[in-house]
Amino acid sequence: MKYKQTLPINLGFFGEGDPVPPTPPAGGSTENPPPADPPPAPPVKTFTQADIDEIINKKFSQWEVKKAKEIEDARTDAEKLAKMTAEEKAAEAQRKHDEEINSKLADVARRELRIQAHQTLTEKGLPAVLLDALSYTDAESCNKSITAVEAALRAGIEAGVTERLKSAPPKKQDGADSNLFTYEQLKVLKPEQIEKEYDKVMASMAAM
Repeated sequence: MKYKQTLPINLGFFGEGDPVPPTPPAGGSTENPPPADPPPAPPVKTFTQADIDEIINKKFSQWEVKKAKEIEDARTDAEKLAKMTAEEKAAEAQRKHDEEINSKLADVARRELRIQAHQTLTEKGLPAVLLDALSYTDAESCNKSITAVEAALRAGIEAGVTERLKSAPPKKQDGADSNLFTYEQLKVLKPEQIEKEYDKVMASMAAM
């Protein structure tokens, strides 16, 4: 006996009511899924009264530790001094006295060197503002610093005069001032002449 090939038939199509909807394929719906919600914003850090109290207590504890160490160090020094013999105490007192005297003598020496340096600058025609650039360790270092500062100042003046003569043409003068250099005279001045007459040189340049 031969069997005829049959076709599958959805019997619900012939029944009452709506037909049975087809089963969705594996893997979910064929429709596009809804967009995902944005990630929540990170919470804002806030401090409660308990948090503030904790911070204050922590800082206070650190201060207490520091002060306790200072007190302990002072107590140790006091105990060390108490254990010294009379001779050791006298030696320690003498040492502190000598340090104080030496410090005062050094201050007096620096003031005297500053006064002498002021006089030297005045004699050389240098401004008193240079006092702050000098060394007052001893007389030798003070003199060397005066020489170095003077040389630097003279070199700066000479450079300024040279540059001014290169860039600034002379003004027309109705009458020449005998106390000032003329433009032609300034151009031929030698460095040692500029150093010797630098006040006059500067005044001459200002008058141009």
